[in-house]
Amino acid sequence: MIVELGPGPNGRRQRHREADHGPKKAAQRRFREIRRSVEDRFDYVAPSKVTAGHYLEEWVANYAITHTASRTAGSYRSEIRRHLAPALGRITLARLCPQDLERYYGAALTNGREDGRGRAGARRRRRR
Repeated sequence: MIVELGPGPNGRRQRHREADHGPKKAAQRRFREIRRSVEDRFDYVAPSKVTAGHYLEEWVANYAITHTASRTAGSYRSEIRRHLAPALGRITLARLCPQDLERYYGAALTNGREDGRGRAGARRRRRR
């Protein structure tokens, strides 16, 4: 299935291609979902091979450094490198789901970090 996304930033026409591997009704339903989100332009994110780890590093470099204090941005970078990247960094954003985050959070509370040292502290437990 091919959905027209309209002109891109460079003026060229953009398309989203997606394989249909199921019943025709399911494909039609998915087509309508994509069209609706493209029309709204709020929640459509083109699938890509960007990993969660790469996205988080880019987020720190592009957003956190410019919108937070330097110590806060450093703390974010440290948390990402020590905790999030080892557990979730290899998952592509297109495949990252709430269950992955719940699994990570549960493991952090019970087992600690990926390197086996220390459990999540009291502050992290309170956030739940």
